[in-house]
Amino acid sequence: MFISIRLSLNWAIYRAQCLKQFDLWGTRLSLTEVVDQDSKVEVNPRSQALTTGPLLREIILENFMSYEYARIPLRPGLNVVCGPNGSGKSSLLVALSVALGQAYTERSRKLSDLIRWGKDTARVTLVFDNYPRKGRRPISHSQSDLYMISRYLKRDGTYWYEAEHRAVGKAEIERILSEFGINPDNMLIIMHQNMIEEFSITDEQQKLKMVEEAVGFQGYRENILEAQAKLSKLLSEEEAISKFLQDAEQTLQYWKGEYERLIRRRELSARKASLDVELAWAHVGRISTSLESLGNKIERKTERLQRMEERVQEAAMLVENRRNRVNELRLEQERLFYTIIALEKEKTELDILAKVSGSLSSQQASKALEYEEQPSSKDSPLALSVRLEHKIEESNSRLAALRERLGRSIESYVESSVGKAVLEYQIESLKGEISELEAERRDVQRQLADQIAQAEEVGSRVQTSRSPQEVSDE
Repeated sequence: MFISIRLSLNWAIYRAQCLKQFDLWGTRLSLTEVVDQDSKVEVNPRSQALTTGPLLREIILENFMSYEYARIPLRPGLNVVCGPNGSGKSSLLVALSVALGQAYTERSRKLSDLIRWGKDTARVTLVFDNYPRKGRRPISHSQSDLYMISRYLKRDGTYWYEAEHRAVGKAEIERILSEFGINPDNMLIIMHQNMIEEFSITDEQQKLKMVEEAVGFQGYRENILEAQAKLSKLLSEEEAISKFLQDAEQTLQYWKGEYERLIRRRELSARKASLDVELAWAHVGRISTSLESLGNKIERKTERLQRMEERVQEAAMLVENRRNRVNELRLEQERLFYTIIALEKEKTELDILAKVSGSLSSQQASKALEYEEQPSSKDSPLALSVRLEHKIEESNSRLAALRERLGRSIESYVESSVGKAVLEYQIESLKGEISELEAERRDVQRQLADQIAQAEEVGSRVQTSRSPQEVSDE
């Protein structure tokens, strides 16, 4: 875990060559964006993976070096800040090292010189992301979503720390950073420009320790060494005990074999007796299941018979209703037919009368026609004939519609009669099936009584869910 700030193009190339072996590390402290007109941010896309520790979300600078007030928002991963010389990139790294209390910075600089010219107090604030991850906050002792650590610098040389707006000592800050897994004195955490040479001359073992501490593996190394010492002690004790056990093992194996054979013979004898009893009662269970199945079949068929008898009654009522409807339509058809014949007869008489006399008086026409509507004295035989023609056509239309309705009613009547006959046939067949099942059930009941008597001679009743074939196979 390290922070890389690119001060210039040449410096970035040199730095990348020195540290490319650590390119895959994720960062907990990472600069992602600087609020500066002349700076821009480059983010390594391979370092976007979030860590489980708290992430540095923002750096706030107040009256610090060239910054009067600046807020630097951050993102997870490896971040590179680039810009021209004098744009304030080094100031960011110095601010971060001051806030974390890096010993190198405090030895090499006078902290009061870092205060902006003309100001008495400077402050550097680190804002850590403490949002819950998988139901747990990275900083467990704080319930805030954002955790802030601030360092104040005074022109008179005094300074102090604040954590969550509460004044704390440097020892408390070191403890908090230790919980984060951050050692600001590790060159791989914060590396200034003139620390490259120091890092290059460091021996390989020390570099490895720095790497382990930076990525959080230092505790694992200590645990491995401690476990290795315990393992060596246990191996020496194991060797002495192993020889003793080998001697005892030979004697134990002989008597163990004899004892196992004896136990096995007893178990097999007891198991055979148990299986004989289970087999006898398994036959009882099989017959009982068959008897129960027959009873269920008879019950279902009886319920079905009751439903079908109810349907037959409903079908009989439906047939009777449709028969009455057919008779009513036939009677209405007959009445309408005779009405049409009477109208035809009256029309024929009027036609003959009109031809014979030429024209009849209204009174004569009234006497010649006996119809439910009395014509006026001004109606002629021809007019009366036309009116009768209309009535005949209307009656014929009604007769055609009545015949169609009668045809549909006859079809419904026939369909209902056939359905009723089918139901009656099915009822008779179902009664025969029920009788056969009743006879079969009586036979099975006799078999069950015989099997129970035989099973009781073998042993007391036992419950088993296995079939006789499964018991016999065992």
